[in-house]
Amino acid sequence: MTTAFGFSPHAMAEYHRVAGQDERRRLFDLYMQNFRDHRISPYDFAPFDPIGVKITGAASEETDPAAVDVAVDFTAWDAQAAKYLDGYRFDSFSLHLQGLGGGTFHSRSYGSFGPYRQGTPGYRALMKKYASQVEDHLRAKGRLSKAYIYWFDEPEEKDYEFVKEGMAEIRAAAPGLARMLTEAPGPALAGSV
Repeated sequence: MTTAFGFSPHAMAEYHRVAGQDERRRLFDLYMQNFRDHRISPYDFAPFDPIGVKITGAASEETDPAAVDVAVDFTAWDAQAAKYLDGYRFDSFSLHLQGLGGGTFHSRSYGSFGPYRQGTPGYRALMKKYASQVEDHLRAKGRLSKAYIYWFDEPEEKDYEFVKEGMAEIRAAAPGLARMLTEAPGPALAGSV
């Protein structure tokens, strides 16, 4: 059975009163070993080594997005993926896509990518350049089927249009990335998730 378990490295470090990156990494790995032993996959197996994203070019709201590029660096993240996805055999992970908005039933926010706000042509162009690289890399490494985007938590009906807009942005940028939502299935969100 596929699992997905929320886990906070910050709360872990606070609880155990550890400081310093090396100590946090060692403690995190002990937790991950326990997850492995109990066949539980955490949302994020690489909280200290995210996928690197760098916008290159003179980006501004007025800049033609064709003149702006996105460089994606998987080096540190791939090392953790080899350890935890391949070695520990975690079967799923929540993929953080930079630039997405987000929210919960309490509040929500639109995303931005570089100088471009969500919903603009510049945002869509940069998000496509970025997310398609992520999708292609995961597919090439055989990890695409384990990834899901979890960017909104437990929407209420008042949030549905916002959620559908965000899901459409993700689908347009990288149609092969799974989009997950913590909400009961129903016709209002059918096709978006």
